[in-house]
Amino acid sequence: MIEGKGNKYRLIPMNFVVRGALMEAIQDRSPAGLVFDANYNGVNRILSQMGLRRSMQASGDRLRRDQGRRNYRDLRRTFTTRLRANGVHEYDIQDLLGHAKPGVTKVYARATLAVLEEAVKSSLSHGAK
Repeated sequence: MIEGKGNKYRLIPMNFVVRGALMEAIQDRSPAGLVFDANYNGVNRILSQMGLRRSMQASGDRLRRDQGRRNYRDLRRTFTTRLRANGVHEYDIQDLLGHAKPGVTKVYARATLAVLEEAVKSSLSHGAK
C-alpha cells in the first residue's frame, strides 16, 4: 500500500510481470527513490514520454489524442475501458483507479462496440419468450 492523493492509502494490485519489472528498476535503491530517475537510470521525462508513445503505437490502440500528443491519462482510459469490456464491476474499477466519486471514473470508462452489441443482444434474448 502507498500513500496517494489526499493522504489516502491505496492498494495497487499488479501481475507478476509488472512486479518483476518494477523490482528490477528499483534494485539497490532506497525505498524513497523514484522509479524513473535521470540521475540513477538515465530516464527523464522526455525519454519516458517517448517510451509511452512507442508502446502505445506498438500496441495498436487507437487512443484519444491531446493536441497531437498521447499522455498517461490515455493509459488510464485504455485500462478502464478494458476493465469495463471484461465485465469488471464499476465499484471495482473505481477502487482500482483510486477515485472517491463514481462520476470521476465514468470520465475514463468508454463503451466498446462489442460490449454495446452484447448488451443489445442480451436484451433481445431476455425479452423473447
